[in-house]
Amino acid sequence: FYLWDDLTIQGTGKTKLSLSGDNSTQIFYSEANLTLRDIRIANGSAETGGAISMGFYNGASGTLNLERCVIQNNAATLEGGAIALTNTH
Repeated sequence: FYLWDDLTIQGTGKTKLSLSGDNSTQIFYSEANLTLRDIRIANGSAETGGAISMGFYNGASGTLNLERCVIQNNAATLEGGAIALTNTH
């Protein structure tokens, strides 16, 4: 998901709702505020931030809020295996 506007996702529980990159893609790239609650984010893959990259390419800024989340089995080839934060609050 590429996000340019603020987004909040309220899951149903980290053992009940999963978002997967299927070991082939990044799950979230955000240039805005991103809040994730009660969700599992797994198997993301990218150069930076396998699961989530915030404001990395265009110098945008945003806030990442994770509440009761599981971040699992993500990989990056350059930096931020699971999460890469640049120019964030």
